[in-house]
This record gives sequence, structure tokens and C-alpha cells, in this order.
Amino acid sequence: MSRIFIALVMAIMTVPMVTHAANAQSGATCPSPAPNCTSSGTLFNASYGCTEISTDSSNTVRASIILVQFTSSGTVSSEVAHNDNSTNTTTFKDFTAQSGLTYCINSDQSTGYIFQPTGTGCPLAFVIDNGGTELRFLESQENLAAAGTCRKQ
Repeated sequence: MSRIFIALVMAIMTVPMVTHAANAQSGATCPSPAPNCTSSGTLFNASYGCTEISTDSSNTVRASIILVQFTSSGTVSSEVAHNDNSTNTTTFKDFTAQSGLTYCINSDQSTGYIFQPTGTGCPLAFVIDNGGTELRFLESQENLAAAGTCRKQ
């Protein structure tokens, strides 16, 4: 049962990264003031494979898989594929590269935020746990429930 739950949570996580730009253009509401790190930790190099599941206020559910790469210069890149239950004729989206993302990490070396390019989406809160082998994230956009789980590659 825990594997099914983890897979579901991971599928939810992918949607925010995929849908940030589309949601921002359609009037996404981010928290105000925007969340940010309160202290400076050490930036890191790591790659994570993620699964994300999300649902929005129109009851569209999306499942995604993502490869996320953090660099010690504070940038993040990703490749995302997802599928949803929308009424569109094509619901599967093949892997698409995303760039221009940045991140911060607090001095606890466990909590931080991933930021979309200005004006394209809300920050994603993240937690690094299990000795750095897992990363979990949560969408901060209003009316979009999304979370994900990642395993270090």
C-alpha cells in the first residue's frame, strides 16, 4: 500500500512544474508575499527522478514524471512528461525540457524553494530527507493541489 501511495504522490508532483507557465498565463494566484528562504544554505549538485500528481479547481487530474537537476550555481533544469483526464483529444505530453528555474536552500540544508522564471508560476516548496536521497515538493499556487516525491539518481 505504501508503494501505491508514494506513486500517487509522485505523480501529483510533476504537474506543477509542467503547468506553471500555462497557469500563470491563465491567472494563477501565488501567495503574497511570495515564499522565500529565510537563511542561506549551501547550494548543491544533484539529479532526482520524480513523480507528481495534481488536481485543479476544474477537477483535472494530472500525473507526471520528471527528471530534475540542481546545480551548485543555484539553477534547476527539468524534463517532464505528463498525462491528464482533460477533455482535450491529446492528453499525453511527451518529455519537454524546462529551463530558467532557480532555487534557494535554507541553512538547515533540508528546506527550500524552486522558483519559476518571473511571471510564469508560483514557487514550489521542497524538503530533502533520507540523507539527501529523497526530495518532496509542494505547489504554492492557489486552487492547485499538487505534491511530488523524488529519488536521487
